[in-house]
Amino acid sequence: MVGGPRFSGADECAVKKGAVLTGTDVVAYRQLAPGSPSADGRAIHHSDYGDFSFNFADNDNLLLFAANASYYAPQW
Repeated sequence: MVGGPRFSGADECAVKKGAVLTGTDVVAYRQLAPGSPSADGRAIHHSDYGDFSFNFADNDNLLLFAANASYYAPQW
């Protein structure tokens, strides 16, 4: 898929309470091989982007997201 994963709608990702995709690390998600399980993010590694909150498995992924959030954030 060109440009990485896409989601069908904001309602899949956005929640009023909690993190996008129930806390899945979106940076790790971009690097998954097909069929691999997703990586859970941790609230200690947290960032906001627009109206959404994101959790990351580690500080390295948080820093990658901070450097290019529009690449890693789901496109809905």
